[in-house]
Amino acid sequence: MKDATLIPKYTGSHALIIGIDKYAIASPLQYAASDAKSIQKLLVERFSFGENGIHILVDEQATRSNIMSSYMAFTEDGTKRDDRLMVYFAGHGVTRRGTRGDIGFLIPHDGNPKDLYTLIGWDEFTRNAELIRAKHLLFVVDACYGGLVFSRGVPEGSMRFLKDMLLRPARQVIAAGKADEAVADSGGPRPEHSLFTGHFLDALEEGKAADENGIITANGVMPYVYAKVSTDPRSSQTPQFGYMDDSDGDFIFNASVLTSLTEKDEVDEDLLITIPSTVNHVDRPKDDLVSLVKDLIVSPQGHIRLHDLAKERVRSFLVETSNDRFPVEGIRYSDEELANRLQRYEESVKPLEVLAICTANWGEEQDLTILQKIASRATDQISPQAGSGIWNALRWYPILILSYSAGIAALAARRHPILYSLFTAPAPSPHSIGKRTTLLWSLGEAILEIERTGVFKRLPGHERQYVPRSEYIHKLLQPDLEDILFLGEDYENYFDEFEVVLALAYADLRNKEERSIWGPMGRFGWKYLRPTETSNPLSRVIERERESSELLAAGFFGGDMARFDDVATRYSELIARLRF
Repeated sequence: MKDATLIPKYTGSHALIIGIDKYAIASPLQYAASDAKSIQKLLVERFSFGENGIHILVDEQATRSNIMSSYMAFTEDGTKRDDRLMVYFAGHGVTRRGTRGDIGFLIPHDGNPKDLYTLIGWDEFTRNAELIRAKHLLFVVDACYGGLVFSRGVPEGSMRFLKDMLLRPARQVIAAGKADEAVADSGGPRPEHSLFTGHFLDALEEGKAADENGIITANGVMPYVYAKVSTDPRSSQTPQFGYMDDSDGDFIFNASVLTSLTEKDEVDEDLLITIPSTVNHVDRPKDDLVSLVKDLIVSPQGHIRLHDLAKERVRSFLVETSNDRFPVEGIRYSDEELANRLQRYEESVKPLEVLAICTANWGEEQDLTILQKIASRATDQISPQAGSGIWNALRWYPILILSYSAGIAALAARRHPILYSLFTAPAPSPHSIGKRTTLLWSLGEAILEIERTGVFKRLPGHERQYVPRSEYIHKLLQPDLEDILFLGEDYENYFDEFEVVLALAYADLRNKEERSIWGPMGRFGWKYLRPTETSNPLSRVIERERESSELLAAGFFGGDMARFDDVATRYSELIARLRF
């Protein structure tokens, strides 16, 4: 889940590195200490970890007490929220069978493999990770080990924005092998190193896990290490990788390209990177809601059940976003309260977002009424109230998420009638109590009110941006639309197209109502003023409509090309006069 209070960089780098050759009771190893020292050197020399930020424990130093004390030192004030922390362990591990499955333990220097009390249970790391503020935490375990439970994380083969991954927390694990596998202490690509750590060092030090832009991430390291270790003729181990929870960020080792991406803080330039896949990937559970909606859409009898599902989800949404839970009066503004409200709104609208994406992209004609009802009923309790202008304006924020998601999904399927149906859904007026209008008009008015408050400019990294609301939503929606629709690099084009259609359609309504031209401007605005051969969304949409009349055929602009031309020309002139 995206965290609006984070920034797209690391403010500090920390590491706990443990390597144990000499054991008080367990059998000795040869190269675990050498592995640990090489990892320390690599982090300092290659990845900008300061020596003061690294705590290394080797052999006799790596007692149970010292390991846990060093680890717990990173909790609470031991790290800051925009920091990264890597925990590396090279040594023995054991696995025991519990009533619900395998349970893994690390063996410290003074640990007795026959006395579990003297060992370090994996849950001691995972449970206490909740106390660590650092947004990105990566465990690298070079030991025979079991009991790792991974969550879904980021689907392999999908695409993510680089800077956006730095705005999302991550708790990740890379382990050398499974519980029933012997982990080789030598015989790898580097002398005096284990098989796993040898390939891990190659991935990082020699950049063999870097993508075409030189970016090295935990998600990128694992496929390389997996392929090398699992296919090595001297290997009998299968590395594992996954997320400890439902986080979806990524630990980034090296991303020098970030410097160029952050040079212009007025616009949010970013880079899409692909999450590599592994042959023996971690099984990830299907998204039950996505699968359910798809099944209902294709089922001849699914329409009624889809209607009932939408009804249940809308009712839950209305409860979760009620005035009691999001009061607008008596709550003073703070950056923390703003970030909290954004995240809670995003979580509450997520099921409706999934429903809207699937219905808009794959739904049949009979499902249009369901999409309209979702959009219309979700706005039921929004009406002008006394209180903070910012909190009042933000009540429309989840509706923006819902509308953008459905609209982009419809455009990705070239289903303009669905977009028209969405925009014409009944909705309350943002300014008049008891007055009903169309969702399109309400969206335009709500965006205008949000812009007036300047609320998105208050978020870290958005202070100087031309269109911070648009930039923020652009990054927010990409993961969900990518995972459901697999849009890849086309996502940006569909996002821009939706904002252009929204702006022109609203400008058309405003021209009819008030004889003036204005429409919500998005990222397409600065692209229009700084056009390139491939990036001028406003002109591109206008020219395509003049050739295809897709919007007119769906009902936009009254089906009148002359009316469309008038609005498009005058709106383009309006944008051209803007000065960012």
